[in-house]
Amino acid sequence: MKYKDEQCPKCGNYVRGQFIASEGIELLTKGGKSAVITGVDLMVPYLGTGIDFLFGKTIDKAVDSIKEELHENEEYEFECPRCGHSWITNVGVARLAIPDEVIEQVRAEYVSELKNKRPYVSFTIFALITLYCVVCMFFIEDTSTMMGAGQLLIGMFCIVIFIIPTIIKWNKISSLNDQIETIENLPLRDFLHQHKDMFSQYLQINRKW
Repeated sequence: MKYKDEQCPKCGNYVRGQFIASEGIELLTKGGKSAVITGVDLMVPYLGTGIDFLFGKTIDKAVDSIKEELHENEEYEFECPRCGHSWITNVGVARLAIPDEVIEQVRAEYVSELKNKRPYVSFTIFALITLYCVVCMFFIEDTSTMMGAGQLLIGMFCIVIFIIPTIIKWNKISSLNDQIETIENLPLRDFLHQHKDMFSQYLQINRKW
């Protein structure tokens, strides 16, 4: 069993993490190309063997490349016995050694981007129009007449038309607010782990880190 020792980001205690073995790593480590070919043969008899005969060297290179990438992104799970904090470390991300201030900056930019996506303006417009339609209905003098009944029908139609996008916009705002709150409460290294693709792009742009 593979292990990795790290210091708990909350209490500073040293913790031994356990390797998280994915199915892909286990399959390729134990059997390599032969395991892949056998797996194909089990699904379609002799297909894997035929592919191996025709494209054996190409498959070898592809399998080696996949194995290298999988091992570069090995993950270890930690749980501190002292404070109970748990986290997962991706070896590939950890090798980047990104400073905490950079992680904080990227998170702040991402949160700002999410905040800008909240449709407060359109929500306010639809909500005000809906409210206006509701108020107008109170000024219908007599709904028993044909004109009054027509005005009531138009008012109700307008309310339905405008309240639907109002609800949709509000749900989007609530969803984004929940997402923002979750991200802001994440420990920095957990945020780095969950958004490692974002940091890969960031590091390509900001070579000084």
